[in-house]
Amino acid sequence: MILDRVSPCVAIDPASLIQATLAPVFLISGTAVFLNFSQARLFRVTDRLRQLRVEASVPGADPGWHRAQVALYIRRGRIMRNAIVFGVLAVAFTVVTALLLLGSSLVSAPVDVYAPYAFALALLSFAAALVFVVDDTILSVRNVEREADAD
Repeated sequence: MILDRVSPCVAIDPASLIQATLAPVFLISGTAVFLNFSQARLFRVTDRLRQLRVEASVPGADPGWHRAQVALYIRRGRIMRNAIVFGVLAVAFTVVTALLLLGSSLVSAPVDVYAPYAFALALLSFAAALVFVVDDTILSVRNVEREADAD
């Protein structure tokens, strides 16, 4: 029977377990807000690409300008996609951290020793996601500045 192979539960203070899992919970909450923000930016990029496609079909449209704009927005879309991927990885590594911390209370194996590494990976993933969002923001502002200079 499977239950016969499971080691007896290790006694652990419930307060310590709750304290140890609070940091992952806060990171997941913050990352969820970040992902919501990032997806909203990605949706704006997608909507703008659709609008550019319609504008390009209007007689008298400048095809060179539209190609440059489409290339810019495709680049921004890829940047936001990468930000979202790293944001999701941050959540995944944070969940792994919480599971490792909880796992140590369920089995006698010291799996919680890997929790700091998983949490560090979560933080690195979140940092990478933030870098991508900053890159997208810089591109967005540069584009607005170019359009203002052209007017």
